[in-house]
Amino acid sequence: MIVAVSSIREKIRCLEETWRRTAVGEISRADEPYAMWDVGETSLSQLVIEYGANDFLYVIPQELSSMKISLYSGIPLPQESWEEMIEMILAQNGIGVKRINPFVKQLYIFKLDPSAVEAVIAKESDLQLFAPQTRLFYVFSPPPEQLKSVQSFFERFSDPKQAIVQAIGTKIAVVASKMTVEKLLGLYHAIWEQGQGKVVRFVSLLKIGMQDAERLLEAVFSNATAKNRPAYYPTNAGELATFLLPQGIVLVGESETVERAEKILVDMEAQLDDPGENIIYWYTCKHSNPEDIALVLGQVYDSLVGSRMEKGAS
Repeated sequence: MIVAVSSIREKIRCLEETWRRTAVGEISRADEPYAMWDVGETSLSQLVIEYGANDFLYVIPQELSSMKISLYSGIPLPQESWEEMIEMILAQNGIGVKRINPFVKQLYIFKLDPSAVEAVIAKESDLQLFAPQTRLFYVFSPPPEQLKSVQSFFERFSDPKQAIVQAIGTKIAVVASKMTVEKLLGLYHAIWEQGQGKVVRFVSLLKIGMQDAERLLEAVFSNATAKNRPAYYPTNAGELATFLLPQGIVLVGESETVERAEKILVDMEAQLDDPGENIIYWYTCKHSNPEDIALVLGQVYDSLVGSRMEKGAS
């Protein structure tokens, strides 16, 4: 029964398509092959009536029919390109065209109907199978630690009228045209895949206190990055995170940032004197008894230490 019903439905669809092509062929022969499209300011519904495809019935919701748009042209456009031009102009204004059946197309606002897509893909190589204006649901899988930053990046560099970017678990869903998806992926490859990614590194400290080291890094990194941060930039994204342990400090962030923080701590420790650090110096005595010289140096050292303690007490 199901096979029979499916067969009948397929026959009906073929008949509808045949009738549509025959009717359109007869109408097209009577139409002008070119048009200037120099209409100035007009409504969206009037534009579709004038230059929409002759082989479809267009359904225009009330909220879109009165939308104004201006067109100015100095060159004639062939009739074969009218449908593509109409859909491209609508897409640039956040409006899509979806096919309901062989005879009907409906206009809709991208933001209000994000599920109106022609395909769902998760591989970048599959993009080449679609036309530039095809609306797709692309599932992008960045490294988990980059999820929020990549989402904010995609939202910033895409037109909010034409694209929807949504984080779902550890993945990012991008609903946009193939051309927009390719642009976002190209920017991602150019910026995010240059050996970047968060690293975790432990730094042992001997001369600097843990809290002092943490305050030092916050002064160097957090304040510097917060001054010129764009409004869309997520807090703590791409910055340095620190965790204090009894044995030292843990640094978490991009590889370049972590290396810079580690160098700052190492350089700071190198500039500090450790009062508990001992240095062995070898001196060869030529004309004196080494034991006598050692006794004199010991007395001098005790005298210097004693005078410092007295000054500190006073």
